[in-house]
Amino acid sequence: MLKLKNRYDDEKLCNNPDKGWYAHYYDNGITKYCAHYDPNDTLDDFPLMDHAYLRVAWGYLEPEEGKFNWQLLDNIVDPWIAAGKNVSFRVSCKETSTQLDGYATPKWVFDAGAKYTVMPDGSVEPEYGDPIFLEKLNNFHRAFAERYDAREEVIYVDIGSYGDWGEFHCCASSRKDWPIDVVKKHIDIHVNNYKHTQLVISDDAVGSRETGTREEKQELLNYIIDNGITIRDDSVCVQWFVERFGYNTLRSEPIFDRAWRKFPTILENAHYYHNKMYNNNPGGWPFLASVEGSHATYAGFHGEPREWFNDHPEMVIMMGNRLGYWYFLYGVDVADKISNEFNIKFYWENKGAAPSYKGYKLDVILVGDNGTYTIPVENFDSNEMMPHTITVRDFDLKTDAPKGKYKLSVRMHNDKDRTIELGMQDEYRNADGSYYVTDIEII
Repeated sequence: MLKLKNRYDDEKLCNNPDKGWYAHYYDNGITKYCAHYDPNDTLDDFPLMDHAYLRVAWGYLEPEEGKFNWQLLDNIVDPWIAAGKNVSFRVSCKETSTQLDGYATPKWVFDAGAKYTVMPDGSVEPEYGDPIFLEKLNNFHRAFAERYDAREEVIYVDIGSYGDWGEFHCCASSRKDWPIDVVKKHIDIHVNNYKHTQLVISDDAVGSRETGTREEKQELLNYIIDNGITIRDDSVCVQWFVERFGYNTLRSEPIFDRAWRKFPTILENAHYYHNKMYNNNPGGWPFLASVEGSHATYAGFHGEPREWFNDHPEMVIMMGNRLGYWYFLYGVDVADKISNEFNIKFYWENKGAAPSYKGYKLDVILVGDNGTYTIPVENFDSNEMMPHTITVRDFDLKTDAPKGKYKLSVRMHNDKDRTIELGMQDEYRNADGSYYVTDIEII
């Protein structure tokens, strides 16, 4: 085997698709955190910024029944997509502030007869199982899905219709656990309307429930996973979790273990000003530990992205690399002299927190005096390259390159022919994005 570990570069940023950071545009309201930025500011200076996360209350988007304020979203969606980036959404039905006069769920829903309770802070909590509420909610998501579901740049939609801030708990309101069949109705509304977009749900849907047997909670988790829904954590490095759940602050690692082998998982850090106030994420290291523990592909935080980057530039790059996949070519077995049919064995190391999920393609490229010859590697499966594992696979290849001497390189890419950057030194990277491996001769 030709060992290539001496060519590793695990400090440079690998700017790759389908992974990375997200920024809160908006954050449970329309005034923070990035809401005051110029709409065309797509954070191009923030390393590995993948998507804008727009989390707003239903009341902002459907102020009157059947009349929609899509422009509130499109003001951000359109520039981000034009810049080659992505977007994601959560639409909440309960907030803990007086925005919209407390009606995160539009007031007209309750005027139509849906039951509700006014909390001491003035916010309005719907009866989450009320049939009128669910009917109107389904109508909204049907319209939302008709507009956004088929867009490939919309990489996920959070199921945010239940609980405070859409987090599937009511800890800041009634502290009530609605029955599991009510939770399933909220899941069903999203599953039935979103046919293309990855759905996401907070780990609190299962992890924060104080009622129900262990078997019932397990059945709910099975229902989530069986419906193709992935998991996010909305609360890593929050002080309450720091005090109770260890260094990485993850309460629900077993829940993430059910999801990450199938679907990309997502983390959200605490409000950054709380990080500073309580020192509950020193240097960003606990946040990084939560990325590893949850096998996260995407991560974000409540706060100004540039403030976080300016305070922790090295951590932003380190964590950006480790989010999702991070591929290194550990070694290659191929003879110095080959025929037009030959065998090659690859040793791949994934130093990231997760697989790729997208199934990238691999080409072997031969460059010599007789020209350039590209050999697609059939049956290559990047998704099987598990985190913190060396994956060994060999392939029988065939080329019509004539006899002669060649430089052998490899190039991994997605369906749009975007090169996947490896954690290898730039001196071994060719102009086409491939990585030089060794010299061979066809005899």
